[in-house]
Parts: sequence; structure tokens; C-alpha cells
Amino acid sequence: MKKPVIVELTGTPEGGKTSSIELVKNILEQQNFKVGVITEAAGRTYDYLPKGTSYYGIWVIVTIAKELIEELSKLNDVIIIDRGLIDRIFWNLYAYNNGDITIEEKLIRDSFISNPYMPFKADILAVLTIPTEESIKRKGSEGRFVTSDNINLYNECLKQFLEKVNTYSECTNIVEICTLNLNKQQVAKQIYNPIIELLTKSKK
Repeated sequence: MKKPVIVELTGTPEGGKTSSIELVKNILEQQNFKVGVITEAAGRTYDYLPKGTSYYGIWVIVTIAKELIEELSKLNDVIIIDRGLIDRIFWNLYAYNNGDITIEEKLIRDSFISNPYMPFKADILAVLTIPTEESIKRKGSEGRFVTSDNINLYNECLKQFLEKVNTYSECTNIVEICTLNLNKQQVAKQIYNPIIELLTKSKK
């Protein structure tokens, strides 16, 4: 069975992930590629699973892995994940720096995701970034999570994470895109280009 190109999107809140996923999916499907999309697990809420509980982060990891296995069974050419497993390693760093988990909890979660028997490494990690003030502007105002302090910490952790991401998945190509002065089509094109390169190579 041919392995699909796996693409993860991560980055600053309000950076443009959701609209980019839809545009890239449409472009690829217009070229007759079969595309599976996994929505952001961490954005889902359930009565039995309040955010902030000690096991919430574990639930997100397991849910992403489960849904990725399901998409792998559908013979997709491309699977696009809104905040996938590599992104969870970033969130472990953020949660540790924010005092939400201990260093021991962070290391255990990291090792679970990055162990060599986890066959879900992304081929491409598209990182969409914007400055703190732009994130708040796009949100409309500061909210529960989108605050100056949170986004400043978020962007600092993202910088630290990107310096080490290939120690977790050395096969992943990182595509970093500042979306501040780009329109949606321009952002989608920068994500699409490395995808089509890999799809072209796989046909040779």
C-alpha cells in the first residue's frame, strides 16, 4: 500500500490554519488527488472531558493517532492534519513552560509521540506564524486564550520547538510561513508546493 503524504499544520492562533487547509484540499482535489482531513482534536469539547484535566493531553494524542490510522486505511494521496502529533510535542513544551505539567509528564508524553514505533511521522510540518498583536487583532479582541501574555509565551515556545523539531521527527520537512502580509491564496500555495513535489516524486 502506497504511503500518503502526511501534512501537519501548526502555528500561532489566528494564523490562518483552517482556511489554508480548506484551500489546499480544494486545489489538490481539483487535480484528482484523494485528500483526507483530520480536524483539530484539541478544539473539541465533551461533557466527560473538561479541558485542563490531567488526562486531557493524553486523550488528544490518542485521538489523533486513532483518526490518522482510520485515514491511512482510506487510500488517500494526502492526509492533512490540523494540529497533529508533532504539534502535541509543542503543546507539551507550552504546557510545561506555563506550569500546567511537570517536566516528568512532558518527557513521558514526548517519548510516547516520538518513539520509533509510532508510524505517523508527518512528511511536512507547515508552521503558520503571526505576531502577538496581529493574533489579537484577527480574533477581534483578547479572549480566554488569545491574550498578550499567552501568545507571547506561545510564540516563544514555538521558536524553541522549531529549533528541536527534527530531533523528534528527522524526516519532517518544516515549512515556516509568516502569514502577516499574505492573502489566503498565497499561504495555501506555499503549503501546496512541497506537497506536490512529494507527490511527483512518489510517481517516479
